[in-house]
Amino acid sequence: MDPERRLFLTLIVLPAILSQQECAWYLGFRLHNIPRLVEAGLVFPLGHPEDNSVKHFALADLERLRADTKKLSRAMDAVQKGWKHKNRNKCSRRPITSGKSSAGRRQQPDQRQDNNDNGASDQHS
Repeated sequence: MDPERRLFLTLIVLPAILSQQECAWYLGFRLHNIPRLVEAGLVFPLGHPEDNSVKHFALADLERLRADTKKLSRAMDAVQKGWKHKNRNKCSRRPITSGKSSAGRRQQPDQRQDNNDNGASDQHS
C-alpha cells in the first residue's frame, strides 16, 4: 500500500473536505475512477467546479455512500460500465486489417508474371 494512502487512512479524524485522490482512497477506488462515479451521480463535487478544475468532496457524503452497499454496488457497476465503454471505443478506433489488402499485395506479383508471360508468349508467336 502506498505510504501516503496508509497515513491518510490511519488518521483518527479525517478532514471534512477531501481531494479527488483522498476521495478515491477513502472509497477504495482508483483515482481515475472518481470521474465515472461523478458521471453516475454517486459522488458530487463541492460547489460548481469547471470540468477541468480541481474537485473536492464532502466527507459526510462519502460516509453515506460508503455505508450503503446498494450504492457501492452501483458504483462498481458504473466503473465497470465505463471501462467497458472505453475498451469498446478503443477497439472501434483500430484500423481494420482484412485479408483483402494482404491478398491484393500477393496478387500484384502474380499479375506481373501474367503480364510478362503474355508479353513473352506474344513475342514467340
